[in-house]
Amino acid sequence: MKKVPEISRADYDTILLHAEKISNGQHDFAPVLRRELRDKLNIANAGSLIADLVKNKNVEFLNRVRLFLSRFPFVVVVEEGEHYQLVKRGNTRRLG
Repeated sequence: MKKVPEISRADYDTILLHAEKISNGQHDFAPVLRRELRDKLNIANAGSLIADLVKNKNVEFLNRVRLFLSRFPFVVVVEEGEHYQLVKRGNTRRLG
């Protein structure tokens, strides 16, 4: 069985921060976000999503990134050692 990626809460917040900066027009963060999604969450097709989101301004970028992330299984590990799995629409479910 394929192991679900685990990231820290700080890494998850950083990913969303970079998405927010892109949504505010700072498109130089697009390669950074693409690399983070690929390296930390093993999301290979993030590049085409980010290019599409940067080009099309009809929907808020940050919300679309959150929706995109909700399609992939990964676990956010918070500082207290608790594990949360991200479920649809950015909501979390405590594991264990």
